[in-house]
Amino acid sequence: MNMRIPQQLAAAIDNAAASISQDGELPASERKVILVTIEELSKVEHSNAGYLRRARLAITCAKEVLRHMSPYENVLESARLMLAHGVAALTGNYEFKVLQKENGAFHTKVVDLLSQGETAFVATYAGMTVFSAINTVLYDTNFDLIGLDAKSVDPDDWDVGYYGSLAASGSAIWEAKGGAESRRVYWTWYLKAAIPFAWDVQSQLDRP
Repeated sequence: MNMRIPQQLAAAIDNAAASISQDGELPASERKVILVTIEELSKVEHSNAGYLRRARLAITCAKEVLRHMSPYENVLESARLMLAHGVAALTGNYEFKVLQKENGAFHTKVVDLLSQGETAFVATYAGMTVFSAINTVLYDTNFDLIGLDAKSVDPDDWDVGYYGSLAASGSAIWEAKGGAESRRVYWTWYLKAAIPFAWDVQSQLDRP
């Protein structure tokens, strides 16, 4: 693990890793602990430091699952463009109002994939991971929703980490379609690689 992360965050990551279920799921409550810990440790540096790290984490999660959109090249290219614009917005090189409008249009394009049937579900999950990542850039994380059971939250408000797990595993655990090992691998990557990378704000976001 990246030794640059604070011990308190490292401990939270270890506790979260130990909580991954037999189905490969990282409990929502543990995801909230991680994000709250990032906020608490970051705000002593700067009021926006936590937001920046959460946005970096969101974009990193989206890039990790982009490959699952490969059957739909048009949507995949739009997703790559959205992430590039999201990174640019974080560095003050792209207007948030434009990004907001683009993300709405991208959401429509992703939802339209569902007309292809169940074969497009994984690509849709990956596209929604990108949509959620850009929402994090635009609006930050909704701490009132993080930690709740996904079935009690509007799917448009599911957090980027969770959508990434759906793309990686192919389904939600309540669907009982399997994917436990892929889900576990994703959440382990999220904890052990993505979070340390996001924490290190000096690392280049275009090279996760």
